[in-house]
Amino acid sequence: MVFVVFVQDIWYEFLGVMYLSAILKKNGHKTEIIFGNKKSILQQIKKLKPDLIMFSSMTLQHKWVSEVSLFLKKRGIKTPIVVGGPHVTFFPEFIDEPGIDIVCRGEGEYAILELTEAIHNKKDFKKIKNLWVKDKGKIYKNPLRPLIKNLDELPYPDREIYKKYDFFKGKDSEVFLAMRGCPYNCSFCFNHSWNNTYSFHNTMRFRSVDNVIDEISQVVKKYKVNTVMFVDSSFNLNKEWILEFLKKYKKRINVQFSINVRANLIDEEVVKAIADTKRCASVRFAIEVGSERLRNDILRKGLTDKQIMNAVRLFKKYKLNIIVFNMFGLPTETTEDAYETIKMNRKINPAVISCYVFVPFPGLDITKDMLKKGIITTNDFARLGVSPYKMHRSVLKQKDINEVNNLHKFNILAARFPFFLPLIKQLIKLPPNRIYDYVYNISQGLEWMKWMRVGPVRFAIDALKNYKKVS
Repeated sequence: MVFVVFVQDIWYEFLGVMYLSAILKKNGHKTEIIFGNKKSILQQIKKLKPDLIMFSSMTLQHKWVSEVSLFLKKRGIKTPIVVGGPHVTFFPEFIDEPGIDIVCRGEGEYAILELTEAIHNKKDFKKIKNLWVKDKGKIYKNPLRPLIKNLDELPYPDREIYKKYDFFKGKDSEVFLAMRGCPYNCSFCFNHSWNNTYSFHNTMRFRSVDNVIDEISQVVKKYKVNTVMFVDSSFNLNKEWILEFLKKYKKRINVQFSINVRANLIDEEVVKAIADTKRCASVRFAIEVGSERLRNDILRKGLTDKQIMNAVRLFKKYKLNIIVFNMFGLPTETTEDAYETIKMNRKINPAVISCYVFVPFPGLDITKDMLKKGIITTNDFARLGVSPYKMHRSVLKQKDINEVNNLHKFNILAARFPFFLPLIKQLIKLPPNRIYDYVYNISQGLEWMKWMRVGPVRFAIDALKNYKKVS
């Protein structure tokens, strides 16, 4: 048996961690997850004495992962430290960080299982596919293994690994994943890079409908949740699959669900089937920006205003709650472009608006283009996970960026209360500042409260608890 400890800074249940834990436990290994600051993590590691320490890192977390790993190594922790997740999949050179021993690219279930089996049997693990391994100053860069063809063969995610903490008990919702991959080529999303990385393989794979329904049935019964939250980027990629799913969901599951969709794939048959379940809490989709030029020429979204509004018309016809996602601070975006996003939000009038500052993640096509044009530099990547750039500021260097950045903070206010627009047009001319950040935090928080259907007291308590745990 090998004892694996996962380490996180975000109090959130990651499906990737739960899938890894599930396959390790199924094969006789032990897993645990810990949270805390650097000193607390060190104390817990010394107490637990794991055989393997694992981090799952997105780009916004990579700096924290690097710092914690080095902190552990400098204080005598000799346990191998493995980092997986999106950041190292597309930036495996992260292995050069002094505290990191191994990075896992791509899907990690079988690579990490093979690693733990090698550790258990005291065998060499420098040649395991998907892993880059650092040993005595040399880095062994192994090729990728094929993607998992049959997703049904994987055990259901291990949700119990998180449930030991009170923070995760009694939640109103649980997250699920029905498929892996995406056929679209959006320049700002890791999927196009993923598709290029796995050009030798079909990246789009679906779990069977029955497999997904069976998992939901078990989870709903065990944890008594009232919302099934699908985190698939586009739940309606396969019309035959979603229609079968909706039919069986209506028959077997008696709790509400929320899904992401692509507006260009929406038709009345699908929308009617969603509504007929009488269990849809919300449909979520990204308009990204109000400007078709930015959406399609820069972001390669492949989504027209006409397609968006047709989807909106159908959702409203069948009385489905709409949640839209926006971005501000895109390459070449002007202040006038940003106002187009506000205008579209007003026209849609969704139940919830969720808006973010655009983040240029390393390795993506849009990021490579910005580097060539000097809109960003490689030094900017280190700032992505650091406040205020982590949430409130753009690292782009271009005309209008400060005004667009400020308009992001007032976007929800302007969409919900357009009589504020004359004042907002004057306010955005001032330098970015913390007061504007607070305006965004409050307005976005109120929108998220509607999404999560919680009152202000509950929302504030949960936010404060999370802040204290991460701090």
